[in-house]
Order: sequence, then C-alpha cells, then structure tokens
Amino acid sequence: MYISLLKNLRITENFPAKKIDEMKAGTRIELGEQKHNPLDFALWKKAKPGEPSWKSPWGEGRPGWHIECSTMSSKYLGLPFDIHGGGMDLRFPHHENEIAQAEASTGKQFARYWMHIGLLTVNGEKMSKSLGNIVNVSDLLKTWDPEIVRMFFAQTQYRSPPDFSEKSLTDVKKGLEKIYRLKEKLEGLSKTAKGKKIDENKLTKEEKKYLETIHEFRERFEQAMDDDFNTPKAVAVLFEFVNKSNKYLEENPNGMLCAHALDTLLNLGDILTLFQPKNLGIGGSDESILVKKLQKILQHYEKDVDKKNIEELLKVILDIREKARKEKDWKTADNIRKELENIGFEIQDTETGPVWRKK
Repeated sequence: MYISLLKNLRITENFPAKKIDEMKAGTRIELGEQKHNPLDFALWKKAKPGEPSWKSPWGEGRPGWHIECSTMSSKYLGLPFDIHGGGMDLRFPHHENEIAQAEASTGKQFARYWMHIGLLTVNGEKMSKSLGNIVNVSDLLKTWDPEIVRMFFAQTQYRSPPDFSEKSLTDVKKGLEKIYRLKEKLEGLSKTAKGKKIDENKLTKEEKKYLETIHEFRERFEQAMDDDFNTPKAVAVLFEFVNKSNKYLEENPNGMLCAHALDTLLNLGDILTLFQPKNLGIGGSDESILVKKLQKILQHYEKDVDKKNIEELLKVILDIREKARKEKDWKTADNIRKELENIGFEIQDTETGPVWRKK
C-alpha cells in the first residue's frame, strides 16, 4: 500500500523539505509498477519469509519503518511535541515521511523543532564496521573521564560532524584542567565572603572591570547557547573568562567578587554538564584496588587503616601531609605527594589547604 503526500507536505520552518522537482525517481529503490507515483513510500509492506507479520486487508505484512515512528510518537508524546532528534542521514526520507504521514492523518503539526545531529568521524574518516574504526563508549570510558568525552562533543556544534581522535581528547583534558584550576582558586578565595552582598560603590576600578567581565561572561555565554545551541562559541567564551579571571586573581582579589564569579562559573558550566559529581574509582574491583592502595599508603604513617571510603582515606592522608608541611618535614610531604600521584591523584597546594583531583 503506497500513499502520495509529499506534494501537500507542511513542514516545520527549521526543517526545509527537499523539493520534489529536484528528486530523482528510483535512486534509492527501484521503480515499482504498484506505485501511483515514483515518490510514494510504503505504509504497509508485504511479508517476506521469516519476517514478523500480521493479517490485514492487504494480506500478511507489517508496518513500514516510517509509519512505526509516526505512530509511536503520536501515541506516547501527543501532537505536536516539542523536539524531534536524529542523525543528518535520517532527514530524508525517514523524517520527511514521518511528518507527511502524521500531519496528513491528524491535521496537526508533528514536531515543533528538529535537531539533526552531525555524524561522528574518526581521524577524518566515517566511523563504520567495514573500516574497523568503531569506538564503543563503554570502552572509551575505561580510559577517559566521562566529562572529557562530553566536553569533546560540546566543542563541536551539534549539527556538525565531530572528528574523534585520542589527541582531541587529550586537548580537551588539558582545557578542563584550566577550568578546574580556576574553580579551585575561586573556591579558596571566596570562603570568607559567601553570602555577602557586593557594594559596587566601594569597588576599585579593577574590581569594577572584573565585575563587568563576569556579567559579560554570562551574557555572551547565553547568547551563544540561544544561537541554535552554539556550544563551541559558548566554550570559547568560557575559556576567555578563565584567562581574564586568572589575570585578575594575580593581584589582591576581592573575596565577594570571587564568590560571584564562582557562582556564575558553576551555573553556566552546569549547562555544559561540567562539575558533576564524579565516581572516583572506575567501579567494582577497580575501586576496591584503589582503596587498598590508599590504605597501604596510610599504613606508613598511621595504624588506623580500616576506612573503606576513598574520600575519607584521602582526607586522612592529606591531613598527615599538612601536619608534615607545618613541621617543615618536606621529605614526608613530598613522599606522600609522589605516592598519591603514582596511583592517579594530583595534589595542588592552595592558600586554604590542599586540593586533590583524580587524574
């Protein structure tokens, strides 16, 4: 059973349909005598041997792929629904046929917005089984932090094809380290100023300039995201803010301004899925191994090693290191740092105490 709907197709503004005059009949599927028009598509397909099938007025068969999606969307989401997504390769014929069927059947708009995603490439080539360059997310997360992977995709506009490579992830990791270092600086400098209100009249010229930088950061970031989720531009604005903030923090920074900058950074970073709680261990047996390694370090300095939580173990170890530093026992402090680095923890000393990060 075929149906001719394309010539009456009403389509969402941000999803221009292909022009019928520009289409070539028979390019994708051989022309069939049963079609009234070469551009028609199947709502119901005749059953093939071994395929699931159902009885119908037209004989044993099954729904066509396009009608399945129109039906499920209409039933579970209702019409119109807000956002329909999918790869660029599905725009035609699948998505156009979905619209044609749903809107012809109901007289209602199908979807308000369409988000077509650029297809991933690997080192400049299309990812495919035939090329043997498939990258599985589960394998990727064994060696890379999920935040690094998410940030990698954020640096490409969702309609464009991101190009995956180990170098790309390494570059993203370096960039994230800069962002986190700023976050840690602001946290340390704003501890005594949380909840206090900024009095602009009492700010110095440099402080007013930095306050303006914070406001511009939010405004330009939001403008980028409002521009069809232009995440690469938003990321660029974020790094510009990091650079300007680091220059301001070289002087004697205002704690209340640092608190305001931190709140803004956390708020906007959350939109890019930054600063989410992390699973410190990889999980399962790997996390148990990490706990045992931390306990082994602790055995050198303290008898009580019954703690099983990674955060608790790190706190005790770093407290011991801080005590050693105050007593100018630099050898012990350096040894603890090296031992933690050997099992994957980076330690940074700040004015408000040590900060650790899983490498």
